[in-house]
Amino acid sequence: MICAIAALAFSYFLVRHLNKKTAEKRQHSA
Repeated sequence: MICAIAALAFSYFLVRHLNKKTAEKRQHSA
C-alpha cells in the first residue's frame, strides 16, 4: 500500500516537472 502511494507521488511530481520543462520550451519558442 505504501509503495503504491509512493509510486503515485513520484509519478505526480515527475509529470509536474515535465510539464514545467515543456512550458518553458513553449515560452522560449513563442
